[in-house]
Amino acid sequence: MIIVIYDDLRNIVSVIKNVSGPIVNGNDITWEDGSLTGVQLPFLLLDDMEITEITNEIIAMDRKSEFPFVDFKKENGVLKQENEMNSMAIMELAELIIMGGV
Repeated sequence: MIIVIYDDLRNIVSVIKNVSGPIVNGNDITWEDGSLTGVQLPFLLLDDMEITEITNEIIAMDRKSEFPFVDFKKENGVLKQENEMNSMAIMELAELIIMGGV
């Protein structure tokens, strides 16, 4: 993959090649062999190709949304909370069954 950084006039500022395992978190991009933080210009994450200009068609091929940052600690917390709620519901249902309420 490549990262293409361009300006507001769609002039290409920089092209970073050989991007493997990208993760996009707002204006930060990390990949296996590097990172860019606080990118202040628009950028695209594209399959390997030669880019000579930024067109609407090229922008439409952007793959940033396919490589989002996932906060696993936050996700784990949500899953734990859901698990606790499910466990409580199962226990309440089991009590009702045992007591003959269902």
